[in-house]
Amino acid sequence: MTITLLPVNGVGQPVRIPPERCPVLVGRSLTTDIPLGDPWVSHCHCSIDAVDGAVLVRDFGSSNGTWINGARVRESLLLPGDRLRIGSSEFILSIQGSGAERHELIPSPPIWL
Repeated sequence: MTITLLPVNGVGQPVRIPPERCPVLVGRSLTTDIPLGDPWVSHCHCSIDAVDGAVLVRDFGSSNGTWINGARVRESLLLPGDRLRIGSSEFILSIQGSGAERHELIPSPPIWL
């Protein structure tokens, strides 16, 4: 299973996360696995993990929160097509492989972690 974060606003490139790289840290710090240049993102904001064929997001107590489909979460499963907002950065989740629903319309080459 490969997790892909597709930017909603068209800024940036899709980010593909192979399961062997999980969990990945997301934040404003350049030391995170997925650094976001967004002032509304905490230095180490959240993690994304692949657990038993599912995708799990965990917020680390960030000031501006982690949101799925408009609801603020501390920890939650993500499903294909869900909208994940971290700060003001918004992504649509895509999962390839393991029989997961496919959402693949990637306009530019992805960034591999």
